[in-house]
Amino acid sequence: MAERIRLSQVTEHLLHQLSHSLDKPATKASLANLRHSIGREMSQTVDVWPFLFENLPDDYLGQSATLTDQEEAILFTLQLYALYQQGKDQAVWTEEIDRRKNFGHSLAYLRRNEENKAATDQRFNAMITATTYEEFKYHLRQMLQLLKSKTKAEVPVNFGGLSRDIYNVKADRYDFKHDRPYIEGLRLSWSKAYYSYQNKEADKEKETDND
Repeated sequence: MAERIRLSQVTEHLLHQLSHSLDKPATKASLANLRHSIGREMSQTVDVWPFLFENLPDDYLGQSATLTDQEEAILFTLQLYALYQQGKDQAVWTEEIDRRKNFGHSLAYLRRNEENKAATDQRFNAMITATTYEEFKYHLRQMLQLLKSKTKAEVPVNFGGLSRDIYNVKADRYDFKHDRPYIEGLRLSWSKAYYSYQNKEADKEKETDND
Protein backbone atom coordinates (compact mmCIF):
# COMPACT_ATOMS: atom_id res chain seq x y z
CA MET A 1 0.00 0.00 0.00
CA ALA A 2 2.76 2.44 0.95
CA GLU A 3 4.49 1.89 -2.40
CA ARG A 4 1.31 2.61 -4.34
CA ILE A 5 0.69 5.80 -2.36
CA ARG A 6 4.26 6.91 -2.93
CA LEU A 7 3.96 6.30 -6.68
CA SER A 8 0.92 8.57 -6.82
CA GLN A 9 2.86 11.23 -4.94
CA VAL A 10 5.82 11.00 -7.32
CA THR A 11 3.45 11.32 -10.28
CA GLU A 12 1.75 14.33 -8.72
CA HIS A 13 5.13 15.95 -8.11
CA LEU A 14 5.79 15.84 -11.86
CA LEU A 15 2.25 17.00 -12.63
CA HIS A 16 2.75 19.93 -10.27
CA GLN A 17 5.85 21.01 -12.16
CA LEU A 18 4.03 20.87 -15.48
CA SER A 19 0.73 22.40 -14.43
CA HIS A 20 2.37 25.37 -12.70
CA SER A 21 4.47 26.36 -15.70
CA LEU A 22 2.20 25.84 -18.69
CA ASP A 23 3.17 29.17 -20.22
CA LYS A 24 6.89 28.41 -20.22
CA PRO A 25 8.54 27.23 -23.46
CA ALA A 26 10.31 24.38 -21.65
CA THR A 27 7.01 23.01 -20.34
CA LYS A 28 5.32 23.33 -23.71
CA ALA A 29 8.22 21.39 -25.21
CA SER A 30 7.99 18.71 -22.51
CA LEU A 31 4.26 18.24 -23.10
CA ALA A 32 4.76 18.04 -26.86
CA ASN A 33 7.55 15.51 -26.39
CA LEU A 34 5.35 13.41 -24.13
CA ARG A 35 2.56 13.37 -26.72
CA HIS A 36 4.97 12.48 -29.52
CA SER A 37 6.42 9.62 -27.46
CA ILE A 38 3.11 7.76 -27.28
CA GLY A 39 3.28 4.35 -28.92
CA ARG A 40 7.01 4.57 -29.58
CA GLU A 41 9.86 2.52 -28.21
CA MET A 42 11.60 4.18 -25.30
CA SER A 43 14.87 4.18 -27.24
CA GLN A 44 13.16 6.45 -29.79
CA THR A 45 11.89 8.98 -27.25
CA VAL A 46 15.12 10.65 -26.18
CA ASP A 47 13.39 14.02 -25.78
CA VAL A 48 11.33 12.85 -22.78
CA TRP A 49 14.29 11.39 -20.88
CA PRO A 50 15.54 14.59 -19.19
CA PHE A 51 12.22 15.56 -17.62
CA LEU A 52 11.31 12.01 -16.63
CA PHE A 53 14.57 10.63 -15.30
CA GLU A 54 15.80 13.72 -13.47
CA ASN A 55 12.59 13.80 -11.43
CA LEU A 56 12.25 10.13 -10.50
CA PRO A 57 13.55 8.74 -7.19
CA ASP A 58 16.75 6.71 -7.50
CA ASP A 59 15.03 3.47 -6.52
CA TYR A 60 12.52 3.91 -9.36
CA LEU A 61 15.29 4.03 -11.96
CA GLY A 62 15.97 0.58 -13.36
CA GLN A 63 19.40 -0.65 -14.34
CA SER A 64 18.27 -2.64 -17.37
CA ALA A 65 17.51 -1.51 -20.92
CA THR A 66 13.76 -1.68 -20.27
CA LEU A 67 11.50 0.49 -18.14
CA THR A 68 10.64 -0.59 -14.62
CA ASP A 69 6.94 -0.95 -13.83
CA GLN A 70 7.11 2.32 -11.90
CA GLU A 71 8.78 4.15 -14.79
CA GLU A 72 6.25 2.76 -17.26
CA ALA A 73 3.24 3.71 -15.11
CA ILE A 74 4.45 7.25 -14.51
CA LEU A 75 5.46 7.81 -18.13
CA PHE A 76 2.15 6.55 -19.49
CA THR A 77 0.24 8.72 -17.01
CA LEU A 78 2.23 11.77 -18.07
CA GLN A 79 1.52 10.96 -21.72
CA LEU A 80 -2.20 10.82 -20.95
CA TYR A 81 -1.99 14.08 -19.05
CA ALA A 82 -0.19 15.72 -21.98
CA LEU A 83 -2.98 14.58 -24.31
CA TYR A 84 -5.66 15.91 -21.97
CA GLN A 85 -3.88 19.22 -21.47
CA GLN A 86 -3.33 19.83 -25.20
CA GLY A 87 -5.07 22.97 -26.44
CA LYS A 88 -6.00 24.16 -22.94
CA ASP A 89 -4.67 27.33 -21.33
CA GLN A 90 -5.89 26.39 -17.86
CA ALA A 91 -4.38 23.41 -16.06
CA VAL A 92 -6.51 20.27 -16.32
CA TRP A 93 -4.97 18.93 -13.09
CA THR A 94 -4.62 20.77 -9.78
CA GLU A 95 -3.70 19.83 -6.22
CA GLU A 96 -7.39 20.23 -5.29
CA ILE A 97 -8.34 17.11 -7.26
CA ASP A 98 -10.61 14.72 -5.37
CA ARG A 99 -8.26 11.81 -4.72
CA ARG A 100 -11.14 9.54 -3.74
CA LYS A 101 -12.30 9.49 -7.36
CA ASN A 102 -11.04 6.92 -9.88
CA PHE A 103 -11.06 7.00 -13.67
CA GLY A 104 -14.54 5.50 -13.75
CA HIS A 105 -15.91 8.61 -12.04
CA SER A 106 -14.45 10.79 -14.78
CA LEU A 107 -15.75 8.61 -17.60
CA ALA A 108 -19.23 8.55 -16.07
CA TYR A 109 -19.83 12.02 -17.49
CA LEU A 110 -19.92 10.44 -20.95
CA ARG A 111 -23.13 8.60 -20.01
CA ARG A 112 -25.06 11.85 -19.96
CA ASN A 113 -25.46 11.51 -23.71
CA GLU A 114 -28.28 9.00 -24.13
CA GLU A 115 -27.73 8.77 -27.88
CA ASN A 116 -24.15 7.51 -27.59
CA LYS A 117 -24.42 5.74 -24.24
CA ALA A 118 -24.52 2.20 -25.65
CA ALA A 119 -21.41 2.76 -27.77
CA THR A 120 -19.60 4.39 -24.86
CA ASP A 121 -20.52 1.50 -22.56
CA GLN A 122 -19.13 -0.92 -25.12
CA ARG A 123 -15.83 0.94 -25.20
CA PHE A 124 -15.67 1.09 -21.43
CA ASN A 125 -16.30 -2.64 -21.14
CA ALA A 126 -13.57 -3.36 -23.69
CA MET A 127 -11.15 -1.45 -21.49
CA ILE A 128 -11.96 -3.08 -18.17
CA THR A 129 -12.08 -6.60 -19.63
CA ALA A 130 -8.74 -6.28 -21.41
CA THR A 131 -6.65 -9.39 -20.82
CA THR A 132 -3.20 -7.89 -21.43
CA TYR A 133 -1.54 -4.71 -20.26
CA GLU A 134 -1.00 -3.47 -23.82
CA GLU A 135 -4.68 -3.99 -24.62
CA PHE A 136 -5.68 -2.20 -21.41
CA LYS A 137 -3.30 0.63 -22.23
CA TYR A 138 -4.72 1.03 -25.74
CA HIS A 139 -8.35 1.20 -24.59
CA LEU A 140 -7.48 3.49 -21.69
CA ARG A 141 -5.91 6.02 -24.03
CA GLN A 142 -8.92 5.80 -26.36
CA MET A 143 -11.30 6.47 -23.49
CA LEU A 144 -9.31 9.48 -22.31
CA GLN A 145 -9.32 10.92 -25.83
CA LEU A 146 -13.08 10.36 -26.04
CA LEU A 147 -13.55 12.11 -22.71
CA LYS A 148 -11.47 15.03 -23.92
CA SER A 149 -13.34 15.38 -27.20
CA LYS A 150 -16.80 15.15 -25.62
CA THR A 151 -16.17 17.36 -22.59
CA LYS A 152 -13.36 19.64 -23.83
CA ALA A 153 -11.24 18.32 -20.95
CA GLU A 154 -13.47 20.07 -18.41
CA VAL A 155 -13.99 16.88 -16.40
CA PRO A 156 -11.34 16.39 -13.69
CA VAL A 157 -9.15 13.29 -13.89
CA ASN A 158 -7.29 12.00 -10.84
CA PHE A 159 -4.04 11.34 -12.68
CA GLY A 160 -2.16 10.51 -9.48
CA GLY A 161 -4.61 7.74 -8.63
CA LEU A 162 -4.64 6.64 -12.25
CA SER A 163 -0.87 6.13 -12.19
CA ARG A 164 -1.30 3.86 -9.19
CA ASP A 165 -3.92 1.78 -11.01
CA ILE A 166 -1.78 1.59 -14.14
CA TYR A 167 1.18 0.42 -12.07
CA ASN A 168 -0.81 -2.34 -10.41
CA VAL A 169 -2.10 -3.61 -13.74
CA LYS A 170 1.34 -3.43 -15.37
CA ALA A 171 3.02 -5.19 -12.44
CA ASP A 172 0.23 -7.80 -12.38
CA ARG A 173 -0.04 -7.27 -8.64
CA TYR A 174 -2.12 -9.45 -6.35
CA ASP A 175 -4.48 -8.03 -3.73
CA PHE A 176 -3.84 -10.33 -0.78
CA LYS A 177 -6.34 -8.51 1.43
CA HIS A 178 -9.20 -9.48 -0.90
CA ASP A 179 -7.49 -12.60 -2.30
CA ARG A 180 -7.73 -11.65 -5.96
CA PRO A 181 -5.63 -10.10 -8.75
CA TYR A 182 -5.60 -6.32 -8.46
CA ILE A 183 -7.18 -5.87 -11.88
CA GLU A 184 -10.34 -7.63 -10.70
CA GLY A 185 -10.82 -5.03 -7.99
CA LEU A 186 -10.09 -2.27 -10.49
CA ARG A 187 -12.77 -3.59 -12.83
CA LEU A 188 -15.28 -3.54 -9.99
CA SER A 189 -14.40 -0.12 -8.58
CA TRP A 190 -14.25 1.60 -11.97
CA SER A 191 -17.52 -0.03 -13.06
CA LYS A 192 -19.32 1.01 -9.87
CA ALA A 193 -18.22 4.61 -10.38
CA TYR A 194 -19.02 4.58 -14.10
CA TYR A 195 -22.43 2.91 -14.06
CA SER A 196 -23.80 4.35 -10.81
CA TYR A 197 -23.53 7.93 -12.05
CA GLN A 198 -26.86 7.77 -13.87
CA ASN A 199 -28.70 6.66 -10.74
CA LYS A 200 -27.14 9.41 -8.64
CA GLU A 201 -28.16 12.04 -11.18
CA ALA A 202 -31.72 10.69 -11.19
CA ASP A 203 -31.83 10.86 -7.38
CA LYS A 204 -30.68 14.49 -7.48
CA GLU A 205 -33.44 15.34 -9.95
CA LYS A 206 -36.05 13.71 -7.69
CA GLU A 207 -34.80 15.70 -4.70
CA THR A 208 -35.02 18.91 -6.73
CA ASP A 209 -38.56 18.11 -7.88
CA ASN A 210 -39.66 17.44 -4.30
CA ASP A 211 -38.30 20.74 -2.98
